[in-house]
Parts: sequence; C-alpha cells; structure tokens
Amino acid sequence: MPEETWVSKVLFKLFVLGFFLMCVGVLFLIAAAVLQGDTSVSAGLIVFIGPIPIVLGAGPHASLALLLAVILTIVGFIVFFWLRRTRAWVWSLWARFPPCPISCRESLTLK
Repeated sequence: MPEETWVSKVLFKLFVLGFFLMCVGVLFLIAAAVLQGDTSVSAGLIVFIGPIPIVLGAGPHASLALLLAVILTIVGFIVFFWLRRTRAWVWSLWARFPPCPISCRESLTLK
C-alpha cells in the first residue's frame, strides 16, 4: 500500500474519531444541564456570511460569551493566515528542492 494512501486513511480515521468525541461531549453537557435543573445558560455566536459578521448572544452572561466568541474568532483568523503563510513557504521550498523519490531512498540509506 502506498504511504500516501495509508497516511490519508489514518488522518481520516482520526478526524472521524475527533468528530465523534465532540458529539459525545456535547451530549454529556446537554444531559448534565437537563439533570441539574436550575441552571442559567449564556451563549455567544458569530456567523460569517461572506465578509459580514453576524454576532448573536443570549442569557445573563451574553456579553462575556460574545467577548469570548470574538477573541476565539480573532485567534482563529490569526492561526489560519499564519498556517497559510507557512504552508506557502514550505511549498516554495518543495518546488525548489523536490524530495528524493522512493526508488533512490534505498541508495541513500547508511549501511
């Protein structure tokens, strides 16, 4: 099996496992809130439709939830652009110095 196929299968399985664990965690949080009874819930949400952000909040601590949502959105954008810039740099190096094909790796290994 080629290495790229094996790696992509493992990454896909890790993605599915992470998504499943997030869903289970949300279900646990919902069950805990329902069983506890007298809880107050606050929420903040930022939805982007194109370049236009829509900010929503509800509950007694909505301003804190909205502040956290804005901070996490800004951090997400910073990480996105940083990774994009880093990946562009890596791809430019890859284009200048392509890796050795699998067939020549055996001849380069130390004996």
